[in-house]
Amino acid sequence: TSMVVTNVGSGASEVMAMAIQTNGRIVVAGSSYLSEQSVFTVARYLSNGNLDSTFAGSGISRVDVIGQNAWAQVVGVESQGRIVTGGSVEYSGSRRALAFPRHTPSGGLDPSFGIQDPPYGDNSVASFNVVPGNDERLTGLVILPNGRYLILGTTTSGNQTDMMTGCFN
Repeated sequence: TSMVVTNVGSGASEVMAMAIQTNGRIVVAGSSYLSEQSVFTVARYLSNGNLDSTFAGSGISRVDVIGQNAWAQVVGVESQGRIVTGGSVEYSGSRRALAFPRHTPSGGLDPSFGIQDPPYGDNSVASFNVVPGNDERLTGLVILPNGRYLILGTTTSGNQTDMMTGCFN
């Protein structure tokens, strides 16, 4: 039995999801604190448990999504080796929209990916509400053979929470 503990700066950090790349590298996604806010955090490990320094220079990438608290909850690896994380970003009080940063195989943010959906889209992060104005949380991500993303989660308005599924590319 072996375990790995990774310090990701000061403050709390958590891992919520894991994927294995075809080359055996282990990708984990979650959240950590950066400048007193929660940010998407992705780490990649070699099969021996060491951080992969060829990913983002240190093995860890932290993504500030539009300057608001954000939490990664799912991760997937595309056939081309690009890493997609998904989760939620605060956009109005405690309401959350969905957010999907995509990393290149070397750990940089992919500038060809994103949805310009103000107020919470940018060049390398697809972010949107399935139901505008609702509080949305992501619970599942499957990358389909055709490259599209199947997502699962919840959408809440007031005290009514509904299941949500969707597909996008």
